[in-house]
Amino acid sequence: MEEKLDLILQEIRGINAKITTIDTRLGTVETRLDGIDSRLDKAETEQKRHGDHIHQLIETVAATNVRLENMYEEFNKKFHDLNKKHDSLEKRMDVVEDDLNIIKTNMVTKQDLFYYDQKISEHEREIYKMKLR
Repeated sequence: MEEKLDLILQEIRGINAKITTIDTRLGTVETRLDGIDSRLDKAETEQKRHGDHIHQLIETVAATNVRLENMYEEFNKKFHDLNKKHDSLEKRMDVVEDDLNIIKTNMVTKQDLFYYDQKISEHEREIYKMKLR
C-alpha cells in the first residue's frame, strides 16, 4: 500500500509540476494580453483622434464647397455682365466703323484740296487779268 501511496504521491507531484508550468505559462500569456490590451487602447484612442480629424476635414470641405459655389455664382454673374458690355461695345464699334467708312468715302482728300487750290488760283489770276483790261 505504501508503494501505491508513493506512486500516487509521485503522480500528484508530476501534476503539481505541470500545474506550475501551466501557471507560469498562463502568467506569461496574461502579461502578453495586458500588453495587447494596452496597445489596443492606444490604437482606439488614435482611431478616435483620426475620426475627429476626418470629421473636421469633412466640415472644412463642406464650408469650402459652399464658398466655392458662391464664388462660382458671383463669377457667372460678372461674366454675364461682362458679355453684355462686350456685346454693347461691339455694336457701338460697328456703328463707329460704319460712320468712319462714310467719312472716308465723303471726305475731301489732300489731292482734292490741292486741285481746288490750283483752280481757285487760276480763276483769281484770270479775274485779275480781266480787271486789268
